Amino acid sequence: METLYYNLQDPPQWDPQPEDLPSDSGAVLVMRHSVRYPMVAGQFGTQIELTPTGIERANDLGRTWGDRIQKVSSSSSFRCIKTGEQIILGAGLNATTLHNPPLGEPGAYINQSEKAIDTMKEQGPIELVNTLLRGDPLPGHIDAVEGSRIILQSFFSEHSPKGTIRIEVTHDTILATLIYHLRGLTSITEKDWPRMLEGALLWQEEEKICWKWRGDKGSRKLII
Repeated sequence: METLYYNLQDPPQWDPQPEDLPSDSGAVLVMRHSVRYPMVAGQFGTQIELTPTGIERANDLGRTWGDRIQKVSSSSSFRCIKTGEQIILGAGLNATTLHNPPLGEPGAYINQSEKAIDTMKEQGPIELVNTLLRGDPLPGHIDAVEGSRIILQSFFSEHSPKGTIRIEVTHDTILATLIYHLRGLTSITEKDWPRMLEGALLWQEEEKICWKWRGDKGSRKLII
């Protein structure tokens, strides 16, 4: 049985539903890609396909949101693109998965891909994220404050009408850095690690960025 935290295929702890949307605006659903085949320990930066379960869960998510989905964007990674395609298919939309560069590498938190992959192999995903959350310098990476500003700017460059979502598909390290930086944490453990297809709802209220993560709501001053 798989025990590596970044390979766990358990369902997300919380599945956002349309009733979780804010009452007077739309939102962004930023999420980790769907269930993929296990990654060999330390073998980061590789292209790995979704499992049949991963395809089914992405389809189900699309069916849940249907025509509330304005658009779907992802990193350039195959598993993120495929997740987006399966969400669109499940929703019955005539659309394609768009590319949002900050969601991948190079991107919001990574400015030198080769150095970033070497750092990941040396530290492992969770210690890499904790280093960013502490604000310590990390080879190949952009600090969490600036990286979060970049990724949020890409999300909120356009308005989501009331009752709609825009889906952004990314990777576990990027989602973890963003959501736990917003929450003001400087350290996380394996229980905090985003599951595959787990996501957070984000939206703006006046001068605040608001979120729902694992069912809990929070907010902080807008940083874009």
